[in-house]
Amino acid sequence: MIELPQIDNETLEVIARQLGIVMPVGRLNISEADNPELGESMPIWMLPRNAIYADIPLADSVPTGEWHHQIYKQNEPRLYAHSKPVGPRMNDWQVTMAGESDAALEIDHALTAAEGLKYASGEVRLLVIPALFINALWIAGDNSVFVPASVPDAFHKILVPYDELDAEAFISALRQISHIDGIKFQPGLS
Repeated sequence: MIELPQIDNETLEVIARQLGIVMPVGRLNISEADNPELGESMPIWMLPRNAIYADIPLADSVPTGEWHHQIYKQNEPRLYAHSKPVGPRMNDWQVTMAGESDAALEIDHALTAAEGLKYASGEVRLLVIPALFINALWIAGDNSVFVPASVPDAFHKILVPYDELDAEAFISALRQISHIDGIKFQPGLS
């Protein structure tokens, strides 16, 4: 069974209040009629590109100190926020970013897939791999399981969204993907 880490209610209320400031009505096309609601929360971990080729890649993954929060708009996960603790008290949390993105829906689909896994158990983490523009759920337990969530279309033949992969298969797939080189300079474009 997968376990979503719990943040106490007081902290969640602080985050929700801040989201009211960060996302005022109209700024992200939300209104009270959309019934915005804070949903699942999970810690964010990062896997640097060079760690993919290490002997034990996951040993080089690092907790970012931030949390990902799903935000439901009209009962659909269309928004997200990231927050982090900035002090020792429960209400010392700060929203660091918020936005509307397909990533929220992709993470929701990955959560649904992860909930259906028979043999996976452990804490759910959001693993981000910035060099590849990939997000995956990491069910961190005795035998880690990965469920890719956000995967660029060009990589779908190598890494299929919402498939269950053990650590070895996940890392093997990542090693087959070329890192993002960025936008190539094209003369005449400004």
